Amino acid sequence: MDFCIDGRFLVQSITGVQRYAIGIVTAMDSLLGENDHVTILLPRQQIVTQLSLRRIKMKQIGRLRGHLWTQIEEMSYIRQHHLPLVSFTGLPPVFRPGFMTVHDLNFINIPEAYSWKYRALYSFGYHIALKRANKIFTVSECSKQQISHCYHISPDKIAVAYDGANVTAKAEPGFDHAVLDKFALKSRSYFFTVGSRSRHKNQRFIEDLARLRPDLTFVISGDANGCFNSEKHSPSEGQSNVIFTGYVSEPELAALYRNTKGLIMPSLYEGFGLPPLEAISLGCRAVAVSDIPVFREIYRNIYFFDPVQPESFDFDRFEAISVPDADFEYYKKTYSFERSAALILDEIGRGCDLLLKKQV
Repeated sequence: MDFCIDGRFLVQSITGVQRYAIGIVTAMDSLLGENDHVTILLPRQQIVTQLSLRRIKMKQIGRLRGHLWTQIEEMSYIRQHHLPLVSFTGLPPVFRPGFMTVHDLNFINIPEAYSWKYRALYSFGYHIALKRANKIFTVSECSKQQISHCYHISPDKIAVAYDGANVTAKAEPGFDHAVLDKFALKSRSYFFTVGSRSRHKNQRFIEDLARLRPDLTFVISGDANGCFNSEKHSPSEGQSNVIFTGYVSEPELAALYRNTKGLIMPSLYEGFGLPPLEAISLGCRAVAVSDIPVFREIYRNIYFFDPVQPESFDFDRFEAISVPDADFEYYKKTYSFERSAALILDEIGRGCDLLLKKQV
C-alpha cells in the first residue's frame, strides 16, 4: 500500500486526539510490510512529538501552517503524487479527505463549549469532507451513530477503530515521588481529573464536589485550548482542596494516574473518553465516570454518576467499587491500538484497491 498520513498532530501539544494518532501510527508502523510505502506529511514547524518508526517515513513540506497548510499545501502534494491521505486528527483537506477520522461531534452536542470560528470551520468542513471521504473512522459506536444520523451517511461507510491506552507506564526510581512533591501531594491522598478546561469536560463539577467535601483533595490536570470556550477556575476563597496542575507531560500524567486515590471523569459529552482507560491501564482501581451513553458503551464495573448533580455523588459507593482483575485483560484486549491499526490498514487496503479499479 502507498499512502500519506496527515502529520499535524506531531507539531501540536499532546491531548486526547494526538494520543490517539500517536498510538495508531506507532502500531501501524509495526504492521506494515516491505512493500508498503507510507509517509507522514507535516508542515515545516518544530516537531513536538518524536516517533521512533521502522517503516513509516516523515516529510516536511510547504511554508504555511495550520488549516491553510492542510487545505492548500497538503492537498496539493497528495493530488500531484496521486496518493490517498489518512488523517487521525482535525479537519483533512475537505475536497480530498481520503480516509478521515472524526472523534466526536461535540461542537454540535454542546456548541457553547466551542468558539464560533471552530464551529463554523467544522460545520462547513465536515459537510463537504464526510460526503467525499473514502472511509470515515471514529472511536465508538455512539459517535458512529451520531455521524451517520447528523450527516445522513450510511453506517457502512463508517468504521469504529477504538482508542487505546498510550501513556508512559514506566518511570525511573523516585520519579513519581518527585512529581507528587512538585504539586505538594502524597500517594493515594487525592482524587484526579484529566481534561481541557472546555465546558463539555465539566470540570466545574469537581469544584462543586470540593466545596461539598472540604475534607478531600482534588487534582485537575489540563489547560485551555484555543478552539474551546474555556471555563475559568475560581475556587472560593480559602478553598485549598483543589489543585490545578495545568498541562503536564506524559510521564507526569502517568505518575498522577498511578498514585491517585481514584479518577473522576465528569464529562457531559465524549467521543470515547480516554482518561479512565489510561488510569485503569496504569493500575487505578477506583474509577467514576458520568452516566452518558459512550461511557456505558466503553466501561463496566465502575461507578456511574449524574454529571449535573454533584450533591448526589456517593463517595462511599465510589470507593467500594473496584475494577476487578479480569477487567484489566478485557480492556487491554478490547481497546488496543494494535487491533485498531490493523482494522484501519485493512480498510485502507480495500479502499485503495477500489480506487485502482476505478482508474483502470
